[in-house]
Amino acid sequence: MLKEQHPGEFAAIWDYPSSDYPVVAGATALFKTIGLSSDTLMAADVSNPEHASFTQIRTWPAIGGIAAVEEGGIVHVAVAAVEQDHERIFYLCRKSGLWSEPRLISPTGLTVPRIMPAISVDGSRITIAYSGFDGEDYEIFVVHGNGSNFEVEKRVTDNHRTADILPSFSADNHTLTWIRNDGAGRYNVESPIAEDGSISDVPAGLLTTARTTGISPNMFCGFGDSITEGDSENGYSRSTNIGYYPTLINLLSNGYGATNVQNRGLGGEGTVDGLVRLPDVLQELSPGYMLIMEGTNDVTKYMSITEAGIRDNLVAMTEICRRAGTTPILGTIIPRGPKDPWDPENARTMRTNNLIRKAFIDGRIDYAEMFDAFYADPNYRDDLMIDHVHPNSKGFELMGQVWYAAVAGLSPQSPSALKATQFQKKKAVNLSWTPSPESDVAGYLLQYGTVPNKYTINKDLGKRIKTLLSGLEFDTTYYFRIRSYDNKKNLSGVSPEASVTIVKGQ
Repeated sequence: MLKEQHPGEFAAIWDYPSSDYPVVAGATALFKTIGLSSDTLMAADVSNPEHASFTQIRTWPAIGGIAAVEEGGIVHVAVAAVEQDHERIFYLCRKSGLWSEPRLISPTGLTVPRIMPAISVDGSRITIAYSGFDGEDYEIFVVHGNGSNFEVEKRVTDNHRTADILPSFSADNHTLTWIRNDGAGRYNVESPIAEDGSISDVPAGLLTTARTTGISPNMFCGFGDSITEGDSENGYSRSTNIGYYPTLINLLSNGYGATNVQNRGLGGEGTVDGLVRLPDVLQELSPGYMLIMEGTNDVTKYMSITEAGIRDNLVAMTEICRRAGTTPILGTIIPRGPKDPWDPENARTMRTNNLIRKAFIDGRIDYAEMFDAFYADPNYRDDLMIDHVHPNSKGFELMGQVWYAAVAGLSPQSPSALKATQFQKKKAVNLSWTPSPESDVAGYLLQYGTVPNKYTINKDLGKRIKTLLSGLEFDTTYYFRIRSYDNKKNLSGVSPEASVTIVKGQ
């Protein structure tokens, strides 16, 4: 792969995860050059490696995975590339020295990605397999054809909360293999190819998608890759004593009162695997807020997915959170440095961030501007990072501040100092609290019940900062909390709980 670091200046970099990049089919090598605003599919005749000739085939806004095979003197190519703002699968071939025009073989009009193609040629039958998002997770799809005509896309897998990715064909064209991530682990799936070319999934049990607990509004969960997981100076873990968590916890505690912060980062993860893991984390924790920064590994190591695919996966994560009742806040991807071999000048990182910012704005998705926060320091590579990839302690402190600013901008700070006292031995309670400090607070929501941390009654109090609540029962303990909301109906976190037991007068 050639990477354009400055206009007209290229550096050679091997792509990942395929070990065969550039993709070699007979004496033809296929690769992509990554520019500042577009990618180009290139071919090289390597029959004489010392004097290789190069051909520029086609330029797209972005190119993902490439697969190629030579059969009978014809080079057959499948490529994932962005067209009409989404990643799609194209077929082209070289016959008698001439390249055909790329042909779209994945369905037209899709607004979800098709990525990571593989190609097989068995006689006159061409089979192209790829991974595609179906609105819930990634599945394997195949298309059959003869080069001139192709059938409609067929689904091979139909799983739930499982990523089926990176298909590949065996050398004898008898088996299709792909990687499956079901949230518990990654493993290879092998499916035989029938004589008619049909491919079936290996049976697997379905995972439940049911939520088992209610939302915890004062829980903030970090979700992402190694940058979210922890402090690489001290080792990775799910601890909240490392990374950006100590700063975030301190700021949240001061501004929102009692909070519960969780670390669910996972080193090495890309957005495809993150989509699979996210529902399990939502079911496990039911957080009020999910702080997501994912895509760093897709931008760098896992270059089989384009920037548009990364964006589509992040948008899908926000939809999963919202369906679960959790508020998502997404972070732009932090910049890299020259010591990072994958994107040392941030060309792909900036392209990805530009796409996801637009998607966040269009989808009214709250986001934290991590890239700009780092980039504002001219020496961020040395001041804020330890290896031009991962933040140092100062960089993590900055991340905690940026996450908090995003949370604070999303909703008012929590009311505090809630007090509850019985009114004159009657079936009533006097409630008072310290109001939220924001100027746009539109009112307060009282929540209460007869079990600690379980509130069955909601009462909108308007802008009052004290109230008399009547109609209660004697010999009963009541538990209260208060939340504020702004003019956009964004709810704050919750105040500390207050309780009172209603007793009969003597």
